[in-house]
This record gives sequence, C-alpha cells and structure tokens, in this order.
Amino acid sequence: MNRMRVVFSFDKNKIKTRGLKKEDIYYTITKNYLNIGLHCVSSSDILAFEDDSTKDNYGKIWAILVSLIECDRFTETVSRCEFIENGKSEDIYVQLPKLKRRLAGEIINDKRRKKKSRPESGKLKVRLSFDEEEIKRCGMDY
Repeated sequence: MNRMRVVFSFDKNKIKTRGLKKEDIYYTITKNYLNIGLHCVSSSDILAFEDDSTKDNYGKIWAILVSLIECDRFTETVSRCEFIENGKSEDIYVQLPKLKRRLAGEIINDKRRKKKSRPESGKLKVRLSFDEEEIKRCGMDY
C-alpha cells in the first residue's frame, strides 16, 4: 500500500506581518489537494492531507508542492513542509532555498554556480528549417 501525506504549518507572526490571513493560505492549499483526491486529515495548526492509496497521485502532489515553492507568500510564511511516503519523510522546508534557486533556473554545483537560461514566460522558441526537395517529394508547397 503506497500511502502519501503532505504536512504544513505556518508562522503566525510572519502571516500577520505580511498582511495575509491563515484562512486564505489554508483555503488555497486545501482546494488544490482536495481537487486531486487527497483527504484533509488535519486543518488546525497543522494542515495535512493524505492519499487513500487508490490512485497514483505522486506527480500531482509534487506539482502542487512545486507551485507552492514558487510562491513567495508560501515560502515566506511556512514553518513546516513535509512529504511522507510509506512512513519515510522528506523535509521540504529545509530544502526551500535550494529548491527555489533550482526552480528559478540555477544549477547548483558543489564548486561553482551556473545560471541556466530559461525562456521568458515559459515559452520555448524553436527554429525550424526545411529541405525544399523533401517537401516537394511529399507533395506539399514550399
């Protein structure tokens, strides 16, 4: 049985300082995890969701986690973010700085850092070239 769980908690002072509401943060996260079929197992100081193991939600769980990591409101207020699979825990919170850099396009190397260029607005630019003779052979206009 492949059971997955995600657990969050937030710093109340940081939420207040940034003019946010805990309810709004919880609503956004809850909406996303309920939409993929996870069950909310805690919604007090700790917000937790669990997969019922009937579906393979691994990719969906991580897609939401990545979206949250990209959101400054989340990373500036979260005090615990943990992914648990089959009893094995991965502390996402302690990895946040590294994950944010990677998502921003940086590749981290032990000895040096290199920026990886990323297309603007997530659009990939592609340059195509065509062989005129091949196009004519296929019966298309060039």
